[in-house]
Amino acid sequence: MSSPRPDLDGVHPARFDSLLAAGWTTAYPTQRGVWTVAGPQGWGALEPETFQIDRADPRSDPALPALDEASKRGTLTNYRVGRRAVIATGSTFLKVVRPKRMAGLVERHCLMESVATELCGSHIRELNFAGTIEVWPAEGLSLYLMLQQSTAAVTTRAVRSVARGLVQLHGAPLQVQAAPIEPAPPERWLEVLARAEGHPPREFVAVSSLLPPMLQRGNRCLAHGDLHDKNIFVAGDTAQLIDLDGLGQGFGEDDVANLAVHLELRALQGRLPMERALELKELLIDSYAAQATLDDDRLLASMAHTWFRLACIYRYRSGPANLSAQLLARALAISESARTPARFAPVNSNGNFTQLSATDSRIAKCPPLKKPSSPY
Repeated sequence: MSSPRPDLDGVHPARFDSLLAAGWTTAYPTQRGVWTVAGPQGWGALEPETFQIDRADPRSDPALPALDEASKRGTLTNYRVGRRAVIATGSTFLKVVRPKRMAGLVERHCLMESVATELCGSHIRELNFAGTIEVWPAEGLSLYLMLQQSTAAVTTRAVRSVARGLVQLHGAPLQVQAAPIEPAPPERWLEVLARAEGHPPREFVAVSSLLPPMLQRGNRCLAHGDLHDKNIFVAGDTAQLIDLDGLGQGFGEDDVANLAVHLELRALQGRLPMERALELKELLIDSYAAQATLDDDRLLASMAHTWFRLACIYRYRSGPANLSAQLLARALAISESARTPARFAPVNSNGNFTQLSATDSRIAKCPPLKKPSSPY
Protein backbone atom coordinates (compact mmCIF):
# COMPACT_ATOMS: atom_id res chain seq x y z
CA MET A 1 0.00 0.00 0.00
CA SER A 2 1.53 3.32 -1.05
CA SER A 3 1.98 6.21 1.36
CA PRO A 4 -0.36 9.21 0.92
CA ARG A 5 1.12 12.11 -0.97
CA PRO A 6 2.14 14.85 1.50
CA ASP A 7 0.36 18.20 1.39
CA LEU A 8 3.01 20.91 0.96
CA ASP A 9 1.78 24.17 2.40
CA GLY A 10 4.55 26.36 1.00
CA VAL A 11 4.68 29.05 3.70
CA HIS A 12 7.34 30.26 6.09
CA PRO A 13 6.75 29.27 9.71
CA ALA A 14 5.12 32.05 11.74
CA ARG A 15 8.23 32.47 13.85
CA PHE A 16 10.28 33.33 10.79
CA ASP A 17 7.75 36.00 9.87
CA SER A 18 8.59 37.62 13.20
CA LEU A 19 12.25 37.67 12.19
CA LEU A 20 11.40 39.33 8.88
CA ALA A 21 9.35 41.94 10.71
CA ALA A 22 12.40 42.72 12.85
CA GLY A 23 14.58 43.14 9.77
CA TRP A 24 16.39 39.79 9.88
CA THR A 25 16.12 38.38 6.36
CA THR A 26 18.10 35.16 6.70
CA ALA A 27 18.67 32.51 9.32
CA TYR A 28 21.26 29.74 9.06
CA PRO A 29 19.84 26.66 10.79
CA THR A 30 22.19 24.24 12.58
CA GLN A 31 21.66 21.21 14.74
CA ARG A 32 23.66 22.58 17.67
CA GLY A 33 24.38 25.98 19.12
CA VAL A 34 22.94 29.33 18.11
CA TRP A 35 21.74 30.10 14.62
CA THR A 36 23.31 33.02 12.82
CA VAL A 37 20.81 35.57 11.53
CA ALA A 38 21.65 38.33 9.08
CA GLY A 39 19.99 41.47 7.84
CA PRO A 40 20.69 45.09 6.92
CA GLN A 41 21.47 45.79 10.56
CA GLY A 42 24.30 43.26 10.65
CA TRP A 43 24.56 39.92 12.38
CA GLY A 44 22.79 38.27 15.26
CA ALA A 45 22.82 35.09 17.35
CA LEU A 46 19.44 33.37 17.53
CA GLU A 47 18.42 30.82 20.15
CA PRO A 48 16.02 28.77 18.00
CA GLU A 49 14.13 27.26 20.94
CA THR A 50 13.15 30.69 22.34
CA PHE A 51 13.77 32.91 19.29
CA GLN A 52 15.76 35.26 21.49
CA ILE A 53 18.20 37.28 19.36
CA ASP A 54 21.33 39.00 20.56
CA ARG A 55 23.28 41.34 18.33
CA ALA A 56 26.60 39.73 17.38
CA ASP A 57 29.87 41.62 17.14
CA PRO A 58 32.15 39.45 14.97
CA ARG A 59 35.26 41.16 16.33
CA SER A 60 34.54 39.90 19.84
CA ASP A 61 33.49 36.35 18.94
CA PRO A 62 35.21 34.20 21.63
CA ALA A 63 35.19 31.10 19.41
CA LEU A 64 37.09 32.97 16.66
CA PRO A 65 39.98 34.68 18.47
CA ALA A 66 41.76 35.53 15.20
CA LEU A 67 38.80 37.44 13.76
CA ASP A 68 39.38 40.76 15.53
CA GLU A 69 42.85 41.21 14.06
CA ALA A 70 41.89 39.75 10.68
CA SER A 71 38.93 42.12 10.34
CA LYS A 72 41.31 45.08 10.35
CA ARG A 73 42.71 43.94 7.01
CA GLY A 74 39.57 44.13 4.92
CA THR A 75 35.81 43.71 4.60
CA LEU A 76 33.83 40.97 6.33
CA THR A 77 31.89 39.19 3.57
CA ASN A 78 30.65 36.08 5.35
CA TYR A 79 30.09 35.22 9.00
CA ARG A 80 28.63 32.41 11.08
CA VAL A 81 28.55 33.09 14.79
CA GLY A 82 31.10 30.95 16.60
CA ARG A 83 31.98 29.02 13.45
CA ARG A 84 33.73 30.87 10.64
CA ALA A 85 34.19 34.12 8.77
CA VAL A 86 35.60 35.34 5.45
CA ILE A 87 37.33 38.68 4.92
CA ALA A 88 38.18 40.18 1.54
CA THR A 89 41.41 42.17 1.67
CA GLY A 90 41.36 43.36 -1.93
CA SER A 91 44.09 41.01 -3.12
CA THR A 92 43.45 37.89 -1.00
CA PHE A 93 40.81 36.26 1.16
CA LEU A 94 41.16 35.48 4.84
CA LYS A 95 39.22 32.51 6.16
CA VAL A 96 38.86 32.56 9.94
CA VAL A 97 37.86 29.38 11.76
CA ARG A 98 37.99 27.94 15.24
CA PRO A 99 41.62 27.10 16.08
CA LYS A 100 40.91 23.41 16.54
CA ARG A 101 39.68 23.23 12.93
CA MET A 102 42.82 24.72 11.42
CA ALA A 103 44.83 21.52 11.06
CA GLY A 104 42.06 19.75 9.15
CA LEU A 105 41.41 22.76 6.91
CA VAL A 106 45.08 23.13 6.00
CA GLU A 107 45.30 19.40 5.33
CA ARG A 108 42.40 19.59 2.86
CA HIS A 109 43.94 22.53 1.00
CA CYS A 110 47.30 20.77 0.78
CA LEU A 111 45.60 17.59 -0.41
CA MET A 112 43.80 19.45 -3.20
CA GLU A 113 47.01 21.19 -4.28
CA SER A 114 48.89 17.88 -4.35
CA VAL A 115 46.43 15.80 -6.40
CA ALA A 116 44.66 18.42 -8.54
CA THR A 117 46.71 21.62 -8.54
CA GLU A 118 45.02 23.20 -11.56
CA LEU A 119 41.59 22.65 -10.01
CA CYS A 120 42.52 24.27 -6.70
CA GLY A 121 41.12 27.78 -6.55
CA SER A 122 42.27 28.42 -2.97
CA HIS A 123 46.06 28.34 -2.97
CA ILE A 124 47.46 29.14 0.46
CA ARG A 125 49.44 32.34 0.79
CA GLU A 126 49.88 32.37 4.55
CA LEU A 127 48.38 30.70 7.60
CA ASN A 128 48.19 31.23 11.32
CA PHE A 129 47.21 28.32 13.51
CA ALA A 130 45.42 30.73 15.80
CA GLY A 131 42.66 30.37 13.23
CA THR A 132 43.44 32.19 9.97
CA ILE A 133 44.21 30.87 6.51
CA GLU A 134 44.93 33.38 3.76
CA VAL A 135 44.40 32.28 0.16
CA TRP A 136 44.87 33.81 -3.25
CA PRO A 137 41.64 34.46 -5.20
CA ALA A 138 40.56 31.99 -7.86
CA GLU A 139 40.94 32.94 -11.49
CA GLY A 140 38.01 33.92 -13.68
CA LEU A 141 34.38 34.45 -12.72
CA SER A 142 32.21 32.40 -10.42
CA LEU A 143 29.75 30.11 -12.17
CA TYR A 144 27.04 31.77 -10.07
CA LEU A 145 27.72 35.14 -11.74
CA MET A 146 28.29 33.61 -15.17
CA LEU A 147 24.81 32.11 -15.11
CA GLN A 148 23.38 35.61 -14.75
CA GLN A 149 25.78 37.72 -16.81
CA SER A 150 27.32 35.61 -19.58
CA THR A 151 26.00 34.50 -22.96
CA ALA A 152 24.58 31.04 -23.59
CA ALA A 153 27.70 30.03 -25.48
CA VAL A 154 29.95 31.06 -22.58
CA THR A 155 27.91 29.26 -19.93
CA THR A 156 27.69 26.14 -22.08
CA ARG A 157 31.46 26.14 -22.41
CA ALA A 158 31.82 26.76 -18.68
CA VAL A 159 29.59 23.84 -17.66
CA ARG A 160 31.51 21.51 -19.97
CA SER A 161 34.74 22.72 -18.34
CA VAL A 162 33.29 22.07 -14.89
CA ALA A 163 32.26 18.55 -15.86
CA ARG A 164 35.74 17.88 -17.21
CA GLY A 165 37.31 19.23 -14.03
CA LEU A 166 35.07 17.10 -11.84
CA VAL A 167 36.04 13.99 -13.77
CA GLN A 168 39.66 14.90 -13.14
CA LEU A 169 39.10 15.45 -9.41
CA HIS A 170 37.11 12.26 -9.00
CA GLY A 171 39.75 10.32 -10.92
CA ALA A 172 42.62 11.49 -8.69
CA PRO A 173 44.27 8.90 -6.44
CA LEU A 174 42.11 8.42 -3.36
CA GLN A 175 44.32 9.48 -0.48
CA VAL A 176 44.18 7.44 2.70
CA GLN A 177 44.42 10.58 4.83
CA ALA A 178 41.29 12.09 3.27
CA ALA A 179 38.52 12.03 5.85
CA PRO A 180 35.22 10.47 4.83
CA ILE A 181 32.41 12.81 3.86
CA GLU A 182 29.37 12.12 6.00
CA PRO A 183 26.27 13.95 4.73
CA ALA A 184 23.69 14.71 7.39
CA PRO A 185 20.77 12.24 7.15
CA PRO A 186 17.23 13.62 6.81
CA GLU A 187 16.53 12.76 10.44
CA ARG A 188 19.11 15.31 11.49
CA TRP A 189 17.50 18.02 9.39
CA LEU A 190 14.15 17.21 10.97
CA GLU A 191 15.80 17.75 14.35
CA VAL A 192 17.09 21.11 13.15
CA LEU A 193 13.58 22.26 12.20
CA ALA A 194 12.17 20.90 15.44
CA ARG A 195 14.50 23.17 17.41
CA ALA A 196 12.60 26.21 16.17
CA GLU A 197 9.13 24.76 15.70
CA GLY A 198 8.77 22.36 18.62
CA HIS A 199 8.37 19.44 16.28
CA PRO A 200 9.33 18.83 12.66
CA PRO A 201 6.65 19.98 10.18
CA ARG A 202 4.46 17.06 9.13
CA GLU A 203 5.07 17.55 5.42
CA PHE A 204 8.82 17.35 5.95
CA VAL A 205 8.43 14.19 8.02
CA ALA A 206 6.29 12.65 5.29
CA VAL A 207 8.73 13.44 2.49
CA SER A 208 11.73 12.29 4.54
CA SER A 209 10.11 8.88 4.93
CA LEU A 210 9.92 8.54 1.13
CA LEU A 211 13.48 9.56 0.31
CA PRO A 212 15.43 6.77 -1.42
CA PRO A 213 18.28 5.26 0.62
CA MET A 214 21.80 6.56 0.05
CA LEU A 215 23.32 3.20 -0.85
CA GLN A 216 27.06 2.83 -0.34
CA ARG A 217 27.77 2.36 -3.99
CA GLY A 218 28.86 4.52 -6.88
CA ASN A 219 32.06 6.28 -7.78
CA ARG A 220 33.90 6.37 -4.45
CA CYS A 221 36.57 9.02 -4.86
CA LEU A 222 38.04 12.29 -3.67
CA ALA A 223 35.02 14.61 -3.69
CA HIS A 224 34.46 18.30 -2.97
CA GLY A 225 31.62 17.71 -0.53
CA ASP A 226 29.75 21.01 -1.05
CA LEU A 227 29.84 21.68 -4.77
CA HIS A 228 27.62 24.48 -6.02
CA ASP A 229 27.90 27.36 -8.45
CA LYS A 230 29.32 29.83 -5.91
CA ASN A 231 32.21 27.47 -5.17
CA ILE A 232 33.27 27.18 -8.82
CA PHE A 233 35.27 29.71 -10.85
CA VAL A 234 35.82 29.42 -14.58
CA ALA A 235 38.43 31.08 -16.76
CA GLY A 236 38.33 30.00 -20.40
CA ASP A 237 38.29 26.21 -20.41
CA THR A 238 39.63 25.90 -16.87
CA ALA A 239 37.50 25.40 -13.77
CA GLN A 240 38.72 25.96 -10.23
CA LEU A 241 37.08 24.97 -6.95
CA ILE A 242 37.09 26.96 -3.72
CA ASP A 243 35.71 26.41 -0.20
CA LEU A 244 37.50 23.12 0.39
CA ASP A 245 36.25 22.58 3.95
CA GLY A 246 34.31 19.47 2.94
CA LEU A 247 36.93 17.83 0.69
CA GLY A 248 37.27 14.13 1.46
CA GLN A 249 36.39 10.58 0.56
CA GLY A 250 32.93 10.58 -0.92
CA PHE A 251 30.99 9.78 -4.08
CA GLY A 252 31.31 11.56 -7.40
CA GLU A 253 27.57 11.25 -7.89
CA ASP A 254 26.99 13.46 -4.85
CA ASP A 255 29.09 16.31 -6.25
CA VAL A 256 27.30 16.11 -9.60
CA ALA A 257 23.88 15.94 -7.95
CA ASN A 258 24.52 18.89 -5.65
CA LEU A 259 25.64 21.13 -8.52
CA ALA A 260 22.84 19.96 -10.82
CA VAL A 261 20.23 20.76 -8.18
CA HIS A 262 21.72 24.21 -7.55
CA LEU A 263 21.50 25.07 -11.26
CA GLU A 264 17.75 24.51 -11.11
CA LEU A 265 17.53 26.30 -7.76
CA ARG A 266 18.94 29.45 -9.36
CA ALA A 267 16.07 29.43 -11.84
CA LEU A 268 13.56 29.08 -9.02
CA GLN A 269 15.21 32.12 -7.44
CA GLY A 270 14.83 34.08 -10.66
CA ARG A 271 18.54 34.18 -11.49
CA LEU A 272 18.08 32.68 -14.98
CA PRO A 273 15.26 31.19 -17.09
CA MET A 274 14.13 27.72 -16.02
CA GLU A 275 14.48 26.34 -19.53
CA ARG A 276 18.12 27.41 -19.63
CA ALA A 277 18.82 26.04 -16.16
CA LEU A 278 17.46 22.64 -17.14
CA GLU A 279 19.54 22.63 -20.33
CA LEU A 280 22.69 23.32 -18.32
CA LYS A 281 21.72 20.74 -15.72
CA GLU A 282 21.32 18.10 -18.40
CA LEU A 283 24.55 19.21 -20.08
CA LEU A 284 26.44 18.80 -16.82
CA ILE A 285 25.20 15.27 -16.25
CA ASP A 286 25.63 14.20 -19.87
CA SER A 287 29.12 15.70 -20.15
CA TYR A 288 30.24 14.00 -16.96
CA ALA A 289 28.67 10.66 -17.88
CA ALA A 290 30.43 10.74 -21.27
CA GLN A 291 33.79 10.73 -19.47
CA ALA A 292 33.20 8.77 -16.26
CA THR A 293 30.78 6.33 -14.70
CA LEU A 294 27.71 7.58 -12.86
CA ASP A 295 25.66 5.21 -10.75
CA ASP A 296 22.02 5.96 -11.61
CA ASP A 297 20.59 5.05 -8.22
CA ARG A 298 23.19 6.96 -6.23
CA LEU A 299 22.75 10.05 -8.41
CA LEU A 300 18.96 9.91 -8.13
CA ALA A 301 19.04 9.44 -4.36
CA SER A 302 21.57 12.21 -3.89
CA MET A 303 19.44 14.64 -5.88
CA ALA A 304 16.39 13.83 -3.76
CA HIS A 305 18.33 14.28 -0.51
CA THR A 306 19.84 17.54 -1.77
CA TRP A 307 16.41 18.99 -2.56
CA PHE A 308 15.21 17.93 0.89
CA ARG A 309 18.18 19.55 2.64
CA LEU A 310 17.70 22.79 0.70
CA ALA A 311 13.98 22.79 1.51
CA CYS A 312 14.91 22.72 5.21
CA ILE A 313 17.47 25.50 4.81
CA TYR A 314 15.28 27.81 2.72
CA ARG A 315 12.39 27.49 5.14
CA TYR A 316 14.26 30.15 7.11
CA ARG A 317 15.32 32.51 4.35
CA SER A 318 13.54 35.44 2.80
CA GLY A 319 12.22 35.17 -0.71
CA PRO A 320 9.14 33.60 -2.29
CA ALA A 321 6.96 32.15 0.44
CA ASN A 322 6.52 28.91 -1.48
CA LEU A 323 10.19 28.37 -2.41
CA SER A 324 10.80 25.86 0.36
CA ALA A 325 7.66 23.98 -0.70
CA GLN A 326 8.84 23.88 -4.31
CA LEU A 327 12.17 22.41 -3.19
CA LEU A 328 10.36 19.86 -1.07
CA ALA A 329 8.12 19.03 -4.04
CA ARG A 330 11.18 18.18 -6.09
CA ALA A 331 12.51 15.92 -3.36
CA LEU A 332 9.15 14.17 -3.34
CA ALA A 333 8.95 13.87 -7.14
CA ILE A 334 12.38 12.29 -7.43
CA SER A 335 11.66 9.98 -4.50
CA GLU A 336 8.48 8.81 -6.15
CA SER A 337 10.23 8.25 -9.47
CA ALA A 338 12.86 6.17 -7.66
CA ARG A 339 10.14 3.94 -6.22
CA THR A 340 8.79 2.96 -9.65
CA PRO A 341 10.82 0.75 -12.01
CA ALA A 342 9.82 2.78 -15.08
CA ARG A 343 10.73 6.10 -13.47
CA PHE A 344 8.21 8.35 -15.16
CA ALA A 345 8.15 12.11 -14.64
CA PRO A 346 6.39 15.04 -16.33
CA VAL A 347 8.76 16.80 -18.69
CA ASN A 348 6.90 19.68 -20.28
CA SER A 349 4.22 22.29 -19.72
CA ASN A 350 1.62 20.09 -21.42
CA GLY A 351 1.95 17.48 -18.70
CA ASN A 352 3.20 14.78 -21.06
CA PHE A 353 5.07 11.90 -19.47
CA THR A 354 8.22 10.35 -20.85
CA GLN A 355 10.18 7.36 -19.59
CA LEU A 356 13.52 8.61 -18.27
CA SER A 357 16.74 7.19 -16.95
CA ALA A 358 17.98 8.28 -13.53
CA THR A 359 20.89 10.14 -15.10
CA ASP A 360 18.60 12.25 -17.26
CA SER A 361 18.23 15.64 -15.59
CA ARG A 362 14.61 15.89 -16.75
CA ILE A 363 13.57 13.68 -13.82
CA ALA A 364 13.18 16.88 -11.78
CA LYS A 365 10.87 18.69 -14.22
CA CYS A 366 7.82 18.60 -12.03
CA PRO A 367 5.59 21.59 -11.31
CA PRO A 368 5.14 22.90 -7.76
CA LEU A 369 2.49 20.71 -6.18
CA LYS A 370 0.30 23.66 -5.28
CA LYS A 371 0.44 25.15 -8.79
CA PRO A 372 -0.47 22.53 -11.44
CA SER A 373 -1.02 25.30 -13.98
CA SER A 374 2.58 26.54 -13.72
CA PRO A 375 4.41 26.79 -17.08
CA TYR A 376 7.16 24.81 -15.40
